[in-house]
Amino acid sequence: MYVGKPLFAQVMDFLPWKTFYRIVARHGGDHRVRTLTCAEHFRILAFAPLTYRESLRDIEACLSAQSARLYHMGIRNAVSRSTLADANELRDWHIYAEFAHRLIAQARTLYTSEDLGLDLTNTVYALDSTTIDLCLSVFPWAHFQTTKAAVKMPMLLDLRGSIPSFIHVSDGKMHDVRALDLLIPEAGAIYVMDRAYVDFVRLHRLHLAGAFFVTRARSNLDAHRMYSARTDRSLGIICDQTIALDGFYTQQDYPEPLRRIRFKDPETGKTLVFLTNNFTVASGNDLRALQEPLAGGVVLQVGEAASSYPMFLWHIRECGEIENLDRRFGLCARRYHQEASQSGRFALHFVTDSVGHAVRENAHSTSLAGHRRSVRKQLLQQPTESIRSLTGH
Repeated sequence: MYVGKPLFAQVMDFLPWKTFYRIVARHGGDHRVRTLTCAEHFRILAFAPLTYRESLRDIEACLSAQSARLYHMGIRNAVSRSTLADANELRDWHIYAEFAHRLIAQARTLYTSEDLGLDLTNTVYALDSTTIDLCLSVFPWAHFQTTKAAVKMPMLLDLRGSIPSFIHVSDGKMHDVRALDLLIPEAGAIYVMDRAYVDFVRLHRLHLAGAFFVTRARSNLDAHRMYSARTDRSLGIICDQTIALDGFYTQQDYPEPLRRIRFKDPETGKTLVFLTNNFTVASGNDLRALQEPLAGGVVLQVGEAASSYPMFLWHIRECGEIENLDRRFGLCARRYHQEASQSGRFALHFVTDSVGHAVRENAHSTSLAGHRRSVRKQLLQQPTESIRSLTGH
């Protein structure tokens, strides 16, 4: 019989526990705690998804069944569901949020040189959100509809490693486009998003910050063509145009020219229209197909235009002008905060790189001048053998 350290304990050994204990001490997380320390609480929270536990009762039963191995897993005693529920309710969430910041920052450094399928030095982010339905009687604060509750979770995903760089949790009534107000734009980065984020005031703010965006145009876009570039129709590119907005308010919100590319998806036969502010791409970038993180959906949802973004970015490189740009930017210093609850609403703002650690430099990005505007459930049947492997039985 195997008598070594359980697999779960070996996994937990990779975590920076000294950092975790410093965070706990700073927030007083273990003050007057007798039965379940923050470290044990964290291990249980990590054990639950790894073994596909679905409820507190399920977690309690699983841990009780392996009580002889709990000590070797870093848990002193079996934990009742009431104790776990109290810990979930009363422990300071800042402890785990701050620890997550450090873990994500470390994880991003491991993927700085990962191949995206593109020779891009820019960071490529995908922005999308999902709505999580909740029971209204259990979560009355999560306002959504009169018959049910929900929370909305916008997420910004770094496609190198598919690591979240920004998470915001609010009630279900928050519109997707408001997530752009919460982002700190990163100069030289490319933000890929769907039509729900088309707001020209907010897109212009990304433009002024030196960031690039790729999105889909709405059917009622009011604009006129200024210039048409040559295209290769064998790639599905119907036209590549420089446009200016014509709407009375939209041309004030976004006074700069935009790039509009019409693309026919060879797989579905649908014609899609993309908008971007990326007119210049530095030389040496052979933009091939983006890999599965983008092809399968922007971030959290599968969209009909997802598989078309790779070809669109490839076309930007082929038709882009070559300029000698050698500006480098690190990630902006970031922070997280919790917005004050008002009228039963809540928001948890979770941004990584809170200490401003520069993970990757973005070369060849354009500095833009101008005035600044204000502005699961697919549950998998987890076999008993996986639990035994984690606990060492």
